[in-house]
Amino acid sequence: MGSRMLFFYVLRQHLLLTGLVLVLLTFIVAVIQFAESSRLRRDETWDALGSLERILLQTPTFLQSMLPYVVLIATALLVYRMGKQYELAIFSQIGRPWRRVLLPLVAGGVIVGLVYSFLLNPLASYSAMQDGPEAGVADSMEMEEGREVVLRDENGFHFLLIDSINDDATALEGVTYLRLDNDHRLLNRVSAPRAAWLDGELVFTQATDLGTGAGEPIVENGELRLAFPRSVLQLRERDRLTIPIYELPAVIRATRMVGASPWGLQARFQSLIALPALLGAVAFLAGALVYHPVIRGKWRKDVIAVLGAAFGLYFFLTFSEALASSGAAPAALLAWGLPVLVGLAGIAVLSVRGKRR
Repeated sequence: MGSRMLFFYVLRQHLLLTGLVLVLLTFIVAVIQFAESSRLRRDETWDALGSLERILLQTPTFLQSMLPYVVLIATALLVYRMGKQYELAIFSQIGRPWRRVLLPLVAGGVIVGLVYSFLLNPLASYSAMQDGPEAGVADSMEMEEGREVVLRDENGFHFLLIDSINDDATALEGVTYLRLDNDHRLLNRVSAPRAAWLDGELVFTQATDLGTGAGEPIVENGELRLAFPRSVLQLRERDRLTIPIYELPAVIRATRMVGASPWGLQARFQSLIALPALLGAVAFLAGALVYHPVIRGKWRKDVIAVLGAAFGLYFFLTFSEALASSGAAPAALLAWGLPVLVGLAGIAVLSVRGKRR
């Protein structure tokens, strides 16, 4: 088998198995969410089909968090199967070293990351935006400690800068409202000491139109009414994922322009950009952990090693996301540093195993 044929053979097997694992995990997650929804809402008004539709619309946005573990599992399963069927032994006998086997695994991880970040992410973002809390209501996302909320609709962006929220989330204190068009030009800037929900609308009292934008005045008799439901304060973290990668740079610039915190958005953008490198490194590590030209009945140690890698990956992903979202460390450094760390771990595993042979 030539080098090119070997490369594409392993790459094809890797992509097929990764797709299969992804479909199975997505199905399991959707079933669990549907079962949980049916358990919590056992009244006569519960719409099973509507609940299933919402779950299916939400599920694609969680794929990014699942993909590292999907690639880890799929790669480990593929390399183990190739070893069990003596394919690795045959490749070794005909002079195909481990590099020739692991390289297509890395390429497969990179391809999966590229497809998701630049193709599936915009589609997943669009599907999630169809699952708004109410028809025609803008989505929202958490920026920092629940005090800054960004909402978006077909007319542009809406920013709510909030000093404090009461215990039952029915009233806001010290509120500034900013409206921008789709070109991120400031239209209105309104400040009010208090805002509360009344008849499904957010009502600003003693509001002052600061008049620093290009839009028409929107305050009448010291009052401003906005058609924002109270649920916008409860959907922030989920709806951060509804912004596609191609729009994130513009949203980050708009966020900075109005004085809101951009850290969460920057973390999201950098994680999407670095996702292909991360998945490639994860595939390399998984292949290094399970690579045995001859199966020696030590699959239990391989399972423990893969589970340990999954736990370590979860820890570092969670830790780096928390640091990046809070602005404690540069988002780009954390996003790109993790693939380097994972790749170095794979090299260390191969080095240790090479010394033992």
